[in-house]
Amino acid sequence: MKPFSLVTVLKHRKSLEDQAIYRLAKAREEERQAQQQLADEEKTLALLIDTLTQEQTMGIEVVKLARYE
Repeated sequence: MKPFSLVTVLKHRKSLEDQAIYRLAKAREEERQAQQQLADEEKTLALLIDTLTQEQTMGIEVVKLARYE
């Protein structure tokens, strides 16, 4: 059996490292997108809570109140 050459082993290792780097970058981008979506949803929720609070202090119709629940 012919032994592996060092160059072949190093190329394989480099290939595995490149794949791992790509997967890490992809995972980080997915995390960034998820964090951005979460921040957007939190802003929307805060806006809805503020609007509901304002409506309640000014007096709210039952139909509008049902929309918030």
